[in-house]
Amino acid sequence: MTRIKEGNFEFITNLMEMRSDLIAALYKIRWQIEILFNQLKQNFTLKYFLGDDENAIKMQIYCVFIVNLLLTVIQKQLKQSWAFSNLVCFCKI
Repeated sequence: MTRIKEGNFEFITNLMEMRSDLIAALYKIRWQIEILFNQLKQNFTLKYFLGDDENAIKMQIYCVFIVNLLLTVIQKQLKQSWAFSNLVCFCKI
């Protein structure tokens, strides 16, 4: 295991052959994915699925991704700044 210092952050890895800036970039990308899934869990609760088979569940999850993308585009084009969760609640109404 190696500790890599990149700016103010310190990363622990066992990938000795990779450059430290590449490992820091991978962590940054992973963090963006964590933020996306956190946003999905907070705004689009998938407690109940409309179908029982794998394809129905995948389709429902893909629909959530598409709605999230569309609302993000709408949010960026609004003249007045809205919080994403407020925009989602407004659309649900």
